Amino acid sequence: MKIKLLLAVFALGLFSACDESKENDSSNHMIAQMDIRDAVTLFIAPNSYTPTRGSENGEALFKITEDGVIKQVTFVDEQGKEITEEYMPSGITVIDNSPYFFVRFYYSTYMVNKATGNVYEAPDIGTGDAPIGVQDGDINFANEKTIKADKYGNIYYKYGSQIHKIDVSNANAIVDEGLTPQSDNISMYVVSDSGELLYRYYSNGDRFHRLRTTSGRLIPFELFGSGIGFDYLAFCGLDGNIHVFDRRALYSITFNGDDSYEINDIIVDDCNESGTSHGSCIANTVYEMGGYPYLVKLPDRYLAISSDGAVLVIDSKSDKSIITGKRYDITDGTEVAYDIINGMKISQLEYNDSYVYCCGHQRGNYCILRFNPYTFESEIMVRDNDYEIYSFVVQDDNTIFFNGLRLSDGKNILATIDNNGKVKVLEETGNTRVVLYRLQ
Repeated sequence: MKIKLLLAVFALGLFSACDESKENDSSNHMIAQMDIRDAVTLFIAPNSYTPTRGSENGEALFKITEDGVIKQVTFVDEQGKEITEEYMPSGITVIDNSPYFFVRFYYSTYMVNKATGNVYEAPDIGTGDAPIGVQDGDINFANEKTIKADKYGNIYYKYGSQIHKIDVSNANAIVDEGLTPQSDNISMYVVSDSGELLYRYYSNGDRFHRLRTTSGRLIPFELFGSGIGFDYLAFCGLDGNIHVFDRRALYSITFNGDDSYEINDIIVDDCNESGTSHGSCIANTVYEMGGYPYLVKLPDRYLAISSDGAVLVIDSKSDKSIITGKRYDITDGTEVAYDIINGMKISQLEYNDSYVYCCGHQRGNYCILRFNPYTFESEIMVRDNDYEIYSFVVQDDNTIFFNGLRLSDGKNILATIDNNGKVKVLEETGNTRVVLYRLQ
């Protein structure tokens, strides 16, 4: 299925008209471009969430620029004119490794180019009024989205029980296609850098796994006789291959050009004195972390972080010896035992290449804590119960944008925290809570 590109005349000198608007009945215009220039963060809020926003009803899309200016995002139609009709967004999904993000409105979904703001009419990949990317199946990690991308920027998403791919290799002919049989009731899936899939599906109450090569071949997958219904914890590793934990080891799946594949142990030094291999130790450690850990993807290493504040190195690009299976307390960098976690209860986690930022309760105090993922040194960015954070994002320069409750006067605010922990209020938001999305 081809996806319609809605180009403004002033942008590229041509346009593709749509047969019918999916938006509210009073509008005859389709959005062709969104003004996201200079935007680093997006959020959705009522038009009148502050006294300065006017008295319009409904919700609108807002952007925050790098210097902290908040502006409503304007929309342009196919003929280059600003749209004055009211459009009400209901969800945003920003996809890692993709030049596009999605904005869902109540009657349609748009795919937007992050660099140009050009808009494509996209498949209706949300569910009801829920934000795009809400996890509706099994997950591997707490911060995992169902919408993923390969190294080429192609987008993968789950539609019903089927995995679809949006091929963006030709911006003028973007194609959406189903990759898996509709009869497979798919829950979890992982995409390699090259576009191979590992997915879990259900049949007659049992769990099964399949691999899908880029040519479309489907291969039943089982780790060394582990049996029907055995769970795997999987992710795309730094080498671009799919990595799989079972309770015994950590493996890498390598695909060959002839549609065959190999399973390789990721082996390093033993991690304890009993002679247990690294794979067994780290796999058991991940499972023992409890619940779903957060996955942090850094340029040269991946971390798994438990909701109780323990960090574990699970992948490394060069120095495999740092993958020891040991867990560290993010508050002081000390090694912790498997059954003793001294740290914080994490409710939200964000990161850049320099720091990991954790929001939650640390020994009874509400805070944002950041730690260096290489030295495990940490510091508190927002001190003891000054703010209750609803949502936050962090930029490459370590500026934090957040929406939260200021406890000193009970007001909701949009604010920044600089690299030294200084809070600057951008706006008060009345009773409105918003979810922030990092765009860049």
